[in-house]
Amino acid sequence: MPVALPPTLSPRLRHPLRRTALPLLGALLIAAPVTAQPNQPTHPQTPPAKAESARRADPTHRPDSARQTGRIDTPAPSAPRTGAPDATAPATGSAAAQPEPFASRIEVKAFISDMAEKHRLDRDALLAAFSKITPNTQILALMNPPRTSIQRSWKAYRPRFLQPVRIDGGVRFWNEHADALARASAEYGVPAEIIVAIIGVETVYGRNTGNFQVLQALATLGFDYPSRAAYFKRELEEFLLYCHENGIDPLQPRGSYAGAIGTPQFMPGSIRSFATDFDGDGRIDLRASTVDAIGSVARFLQIHGWEKGKKTHYTAVLAPDANPAPLLAQGPKPTLSIADLRVHGITSPFNLPADEKLLLVDLVNADAPPDYSIGTGNFYAITRYNRSFMYAMAVIDLADTIRSKREQAKDTARPAPLRTQGTP
Repeated sequence: MPVALPPTLSPRLRHPLRRTALPLLGALLIAAPVTAQPNQPTHPQTPPAKAESARRADPTHRPDSARQTGRIDTPAPSAPRTGAPDATAPATGSAAAQPEPFASRIEVKAFISDMAEKHRLDRDALLAAFSKITPNTQILALMNPPRTSIQRSWKAYRPRFLQPVRIDGGVRFWNEHADALARASAEYGVPAEIIVAIIGVETVYGRNTGNFQVLQALATLGFDYPSRAAYFKRELEEFLLYCHENGIDPLQPRGSYAGAIGTPQFMPGSIRSFATDFDGDGRIDLRASTVDAIGSVARFLQIHGWEKGKKTHYTAVLAPDANPAPLLAQGPKPTLSIADLRVHGITSPFNLPADEKLLLVDLVNADAPPDYSIGTGNFYAITRYNRSFMYAMAVIDLADTIRSKREQAKDTARPAPLRTQGTP
């Protein structure tokens, strides 16, 4: 969800199989608690949560701003990159007062002409597609959820993702796709449990991917949501190119209300920049190919700085006179040294890496004191998927829990060693 791409990784006009840019998650949204029933969509499924703080999120997720959101402050399962609306809502508005089709609007015709001239797309085919969609007022409502007096709290946020549906489901998902996960981990250096946890947080392992028509969602936000119209028009352009490159009818894909697609909830620009054809069938398909989804999540993290074998964070200990504010004000990038932390009264019971840049992580708890950790470059890489410290830590905690439960299950399944005579 996301950040401006470095010039060398510009995703513009390149085929997905030939690019290496930046993905995702477009308006990363956070999700509401998931029940055992297969119902709601995830990650960019719920209304975009407010940026965790101006210093760490560009509300434009779940990996290119909305996942920019490169994913927004949103948790993935169903309400954001804070309680989110159900992305499985109908793709069209009420039949009572249907607005005019997008194709009848002057600004849309100009956009279509631009796409035809710039990218040599079929003008008549685009007009035909846009004539079949109208603005969706429900999507606009989801982008502007009612204000609430509820304060953000890590202690309330975390349990929404550490649920049996994601823990047990993660163990099953890992067992079912062990080969693909092992290959992705070996190729990109990202642990299997991190890949599994992100997919679990985003869509509960592909169960809640959203039921909004992506073309309609992006057109609605690109032409009728002024505050982020420029971003969503770019994503609409990326979506049409993605469909053209992969032989997909643009009216067919369904996703989140922000236009995020598939098992990992990538925005179209992120698909073209970071996704990979990991199953080798010649096309990138994050909707139907779990293998492509697994490889794409791992590749996204690697491109955003994940380093094999390094930790994600360390416990932080604050002295009574600690002053974390100046460090937090520097933003979410890892730029701090051990000396910087010590000067401000922050240490760790663990040996911190002297050769790595670090960041201070604060997990707010409403009116209670925040929980602090010292993050590494790998922690930062996860925040590129969804620009939220809470999201990243929830992914890490879920990953650790899934790995532990899977290892316990393996130990239980091992036959007891044979005892030779004389062994007590």
